[in-house]
Amino acid sequence: MSRGQCPRDGYAGVVWRLPTRGAPGPWMPELSLLAPFRSGYHIHATRQLIDHHLTAGPRVWLAEARGAALASRDSFVVHASARLVRELDWSLPTRLRVALATVREALARVGFVEPCLLEALAEGERIVPAPTLADLRAIEARLLKPTFPKGIAHWEEEVEDDPVGARVRRAACSRYMAVSWALAADPPAALPYALGAIGDRDRAAPVGEAYDARVLAALFGESRAT
Repeated sequence: MSRGQCPRDGYAGVVWRLPTRGAPGPWMPELSLLAPFRSGYHIHATRQLIDHHLTAGPRVWLAEARGAALASRDSFVVHASARLVRELDWSLPTRLRVALATVREALARVGFVEPCLLEALAEGERIVPAPTLADLRAIEARLLKPTFPKGIAHWEEEVEDDPVGARVRRAACSRYMAVSWALAADPPAALPYALGAIGDRDRAAPVGEAYDARVLAALFGESRAT
């Protein structure tokens, strides 16, 4: 959810009934018509959640469903009835911790890392227990903005006569953008830049696998880390 008790994609105008006093929320009214993006309770599996729906810091809930179900080619299943069991931990401190750890692991596999990026990660890690967006923006403004590299912003740069220079700039941009998104406490946005900073797919694969484990551990507890 990202808007009160409404789902992030509020196609059917659903307002979820929330759990109270440690008990699951009431079952939502059963619906006879199931149609993706139109009618029914749209529930994501864990893999779909990790791949598509954790950016921008939504509230995440464990749900269970009953009755008829309709599989969709999109990243959800439509159910006739469902209820929310409990809220999972995708809070700002959790998102920041996952993002910083992922980017730090990726940069450890890179030959050269600008000292200011490592300093920014360290400052972010120091405030993980009680971060604020203002504090995180201040770290970025002080340590990243003054030396942010020239980006690959125009197609002319992609076909320039210095392909080696273009690769060097793209790698630098990936390193900076990975740290920037980590300081925004947005792990899904930081991950592709972190992987891009490594460059080699085989060397980057363990970082992606570790990211999945961190997200599972954050949401469901350490027992799901593997």
